[in-house]
Amino acid sequence: MVEVMVVVAIVGVLAAVAVTSLVEQLPRARTKSAARQLRADLQKAKLEAIKRNTESLVDFTLAAGLDSGSCITCIDDNSDDSCTTASDTIISELDFNDYKDVALSGADFSGAQVFIFNSRGVPEQLNGAMCSGTAVVNCTSDNNFSQDVIMSNTGRVRID
Repeated sequence: MVEVMVVVAIVGVLAAVAVTSLVEQLPRARTKSAARQLRADLQKAKLEAIKRNTESLVDFTLAAGLDSGSCITCIDDNSDDSCTTASDTIISELDFNDYKDVALSGADFSGAQVFIFNSRGVPEQLNGAMCSGTAVVNCTSDNNFSQDVIMSNTGRVRID
């Protein structure tokens, strides 16, 4: 009987340690997941531009106050340089509020938070100049952890 109680106590201690470790890793896992989703949305916008032989727009909104930020990609049907759900063909919408402890803390694509993929899948500024940059997905509960989604001027998207 004593042996069973000792085994149960050991299993209880090990379970408590494992659960604590898992809970500490969840915010980082959510941050990585959000960064992967952002990369996928950028790649989808690029492919839609090529497939439809038109421009696709990528529009970032940074975290502010209680809003964790967002990224909307669309075909800008009304040519107003923004993705409005009423008048544009939305390709994807990524709301960082859907990810607990995650925020879009930065988006700088050649000095702007909006850019397009042209019909060849190459990123450009709204004025037609070449574009590259980084979006920073930050773990709000661990300020030392973030994921950079980096886009080159050829349209290659990667996560660092």
